[in-house]
Amino acid sequence: KKHLICGGLSSVILLLGIVLIYVSIEGSSNNLGSLDGFDFADIHTFFSEYSETFWTKVGASLLLAGLFFKMGLFPFHFWVPDVYQLAPTPVTALLAVSSKGLGFALLLLLFRTGGALAPLGDEFIPLFSVIAGSSILWGNLSALGERNVKRLIGFSGIAHSGYLLLGIIASICLLDRGLITSMIFFYLSSYLFATFAIFGVMVHWGGAEDVDQQREHYVNLAKDNPFFGLIMLTGLCSLSGVPPTAGFVAKFLLFMVIFQAELWALLGIATLGVVISVYYYFAWIREAFFKPSHAYYSPKDKKWISPGSLFKAFWMGIVSLLFLFGVYQGDWLKRVGNSQIPMDSQKRVGESSVFLSN
Repeated sequence: KKHLICGGLSSVILLLGIVLIYVSIEGSSNNLGSLDGFDFADIHTFFSEYSETFWTKVGASLLLAGLFFKMGLFPFHFWVPDVYQLAPTPVTALLAVSSKGLGFALLLLLFRTGGALAPLGDEFIPLFSVIAGSSILWGNLSALGERNVKRLIGFSGIAHSGYLLLGIIASICLLDRGLITSMIFFYLSSYLFATFAIFGVMVHWGGAEDVDQQREHYVNLAKDNPFFGLIMLTGLCSLSGVPPTAGFVAKFLLFMVIFQAELWALLGIATLGVVISVYYYFAWIREAFFKPSHAYYSPKDKKWISPGSLFKAFWMGIVSLLFLFGVYQGDWLKRVGNSQIPMDSQKRVGESSVFLSN
């Protein structure tokens, strides 16, 4: 009910923002000719000439607020831990992956070179910086004392949304947005694969009490089922940024573009967030791999669900991708980046992306 009500409210806010932008464009008297309030190119043209218009800024702000709710960014994050805990684990996995992925894909589309809201990018940098930094700190600090693993992944997702928003900020500050777009998609892909791996373990290992999945329930997981232990270890290591997983490369590239954009305060917050996250990720790993046998705890009526061969092949494929992207990712990044780079800036972007090919 909480997600239904809050999700409906966020959709209303998002639609109100779209309506305000549309009405501002269609109802304005301008010298730009006839503009379509639903066409991204025309919206970009309008904002380029009339970005100081009050209602267009209000509309853009409301549109972004609706998107930030879908992505679980601070201060629109309050629904995330509760919904993650109470929803069935497969539904939680879908929420964690789909809403974040589609939200950031749309945000990149809006702020890419020539995007509908690109002319407002510089004005939104201070707001985005506060939201990104707050999301990283709030998500990681809240996860420190959390023992319910579904809520822990929810708080972790808030922090990762903050990291992804840092990439958006860097893409606004720097002109080589095609390169940064490829980096953001790489980070998002590594997060999605790692999250799928962890939720795959939770679906089969959680047992009947799906809502009440505590870290203690995973004591001696690696001993009882080495297959599940490997999947969970790989996923958690990738989320925390341990080499040679894709998560390490994703965070390295993100920190590089933040450094290039000279966002020193955000770089410090991002580094602190990684340090904090290592503690609670490895606390979960400790339960599964290093707890003594006498500390084993089994929840009431817990029944392990044995996966079939098809599911095992699927999870092993995800683990293989996490390691593959951890050691080889150059061509993938270049292919995505080249598809986003404007023709008149390819030379400049190529010169600034040397660190990706080294």
